[in-house]
Amino acid sequence: TIPHDPKLDLANYTASVWLKSIKSNESGDGWVGVFGRPGRHYAFWQGNGNTDSWFVHHRFKWGNVTNQGAPNTGGFSHGVWTHVALTNNASTAATYVNGTLRTSGGSGTLQYGPSDLHIGANPDNGSSLWYEGLMDDLRFYDVALSATEVANLYNGGYGDQFTIPATITSPATAEATVGQAFSYQITTTGS
Repeated sequence: TIPHDPKLDLANYTASVWLKSIKSNESGDGWVGVFGRPGRHYAFWQGNGNTDSWFVHHRFKWGNVTNQGAPNTGGFSHGVWTHVALTNNASTAATYVNGTLRTSGGSGTLQYGPSDLHIGANPDNGSSLWYEGLMDDLRFYDVALSATEVANLYNGGYGDQFTIPATITSPATAEATVGQAFSYQITTTGS
């Protein structure tokens, strides 16, 4: 739990995280808290966390309604690293999974109350619906990143802190004559 700070009341946001969840035994109804604040402030629940295929439930508050959000998107397996990015520019809320836009919906001026940020627990109270598995590189931005920027965060599954390995495309063998000068050019793709 991170205590409330007004700097977390973001007019626009992107929340980005890498998950490698395991099937939950915590919640009988399948809801698992990934992160968020009471009042549904950039909240992320993992739905169907107790089944083999889970979905993203992205919620926020606007228009005095605390259960606004982009439509759910799912079909994701436990035990696999998955990148999720939630964006909201106070006009459109979007959910990206593995660098691809999966769903979007309307939004408006976001509303906040003084509440703590809960990570790995029920966003509404921080005391139940525990996330089970690994979580890495949780980030909050005070801007809704573009589709290109989200794709760059995903970076083909490598994340934005790593360079995609180069692939050698030149022939694996070359012929030469003993005693003669020889040159060979190596070509690559990627970094």
